[in-house]
Parts: sequence; C-alpha cells; structure tokens
Amino acid sequence: MKNLALVFSLLVLSPGLFAQNSTAISPADAQALLKKDPKVILLDVRTGQEFAQGHIPGAKLLPFDTIREGTASGLIKDKTTPVIVYCQSGRRSALALKTLQSLGYSSVRDLGGIRNWPFEVVKEK
Repeated sequence: MKNLALVFSLLVLSPGLFAQNSTAISPADAQALLKKDPKVILLDVRTGQEFAQGHIPGAKLLPFDTIREGTASGLIKDKTTPVIVYCQSGRRSALALKTLQSLGYSSVRDLGGIRNWPFEVVKEK
C-alpha cells in the first residue's frame, strides 16, 4: 500500500516527468511551418545514400555524425534560425537535435522519422 501511495504521489507531484518532448513537431505542423516561414531550415540527418533514395522536398543533407560547429554553421548561419531535423526512425534526429543545441542553436525541432511523413518525398535521379 505504501508503494502505491508513493507512485501516486510521484505522478501527481511530478507532472513534467511524463510530459511530451517539447522539441517534437508533428508532420502536419512541420509542413505548415515550412510553408509559412521560408527561413526554416529542414535538415535530413541520414546518410547521403538514404537521402538519395528519398527525402522531404527542400531538405538539406547533414548526416548526424558529421554535425560540428563548422558543418552546421555552413548550412545554418544564424543560431536563432528555426531548424527541423529528421532521419529514418527518429533516433538520429534526436541525437542531431541535442548536438545542435549543444552548439548553441536555440530553435531546433525534431520531426522524428521520415517514415512517418505522409506527404511528398523526392527521390534523386
């Protein structure tokens, strides 16, 4: 009984503990933001081969394992520019988001995986 009371107390007193990630963005919200604000940068953080097989229109390629101050600043000049990152499933985009934040980028959102993108995808020819 004490354990149940403790669990209940933690849930009531710590609502942020299970809160949704505030940096996440849905495909519909991402698409709306991209249409509304031409300054938004859409970053595909997969490999070049994955990018060629299909990417969201307008996306720029920056593989997550190459994100450094120099590579990021080459694509994103202003660290306050809105950036949306995505990968195949959401794992690499989460890592890329944290890396960009550690480099000082203040407006980064995580779309997660392209496999959840219900809109047009462009393939390289």
